[in-house]
Amino acid sequence: MIQHDPNYSVRLTVLESVAIVPGTLPFILERTFDTNNVVRRAAFSIIGSRVEMSTLSIQQRLDLLRYGLVDNCESVRTACSKMLVSGWLGYVGGDVISLLEHFDVESDLELVEKAVKLIFKDKTEDFVDQRFLKFFQNSGF
Repeated sequence: MIQHDPNYSVRLTVLESVAIVPGTLPFILERTFDTNNVVRRAAFSIIGSRVEMSTLSIQQRLDLLRYGLVDNCESVRTACSKMLVSGWLGYVGGDVISLLEHFDVESDLELVEKAVKLIFKDKTEDFVDQRFLKFFQNSGF
């Protein structure tokens, strides 16, 4: 199988050119554990930009964050962060509360807290106010 090719550049090329369909998704997810950090980084980038969040199970989403945010390579952690903030948050139109609804928050509070902190890192006060104002308006508080 191609995912076992000893040359990382072959795995990377296949990863970057493979069509995103149900049959190839497991291959793409598997590359987030590749031995080469360039391949892992590309896998997170592809998942964030080309894989609809709804096609992933809650467990897959949590696992991607669980392992990607603590990867030993800074560029992989950054790609995972971008997957979360640019990809998944963008998928829900920037609505943080809606994003949290796509996770089983209670199953791993520590991980979800880390993800929320990452979303709000470097955000302006206005950004935070707009997101939570919308939540409180919709929730009847």
